[in-house]
Amino acid sequence: GLGDVYKRQTYYFIGYCNRGTTGGSGEFVVRLTNLNTGESFETSTLYPYTVPAVDECTTTGGITCGLIGDVGCSSSISVEAEVDSRNTVVESREHNNTLSVSF
Repeated sequence: GLGDVYKRQTYYFIGYCNRGTTGGSGEFVVRLTNLNTGESFETSTLYPYTVPAVDECTTTGGITCGLIGDVGCSSSISVEAEVDSRNTVVESREHNNTLSVSF
């Protein structure tokens, strides 16, 4: 599930956690969408993220703000982050993979 979304310098970072009761496995991509314009960016399947251990959280690498139309990372903006946007990981709870945040 998603933990948080934040901006730092010229990047967005997305925190995600394993809130399940068992260890997860699998690889997935992350999608970040500018809710103001509909522009989105999905991370590469060549460099997928992996499910952390139970009750552990981690953070994506930086996603350049301009990739979703937030040039300079300074716009008043609402974004939606979605982990496992291609639904490749088997999960007991699918409803906690999306988080919307306004900056």
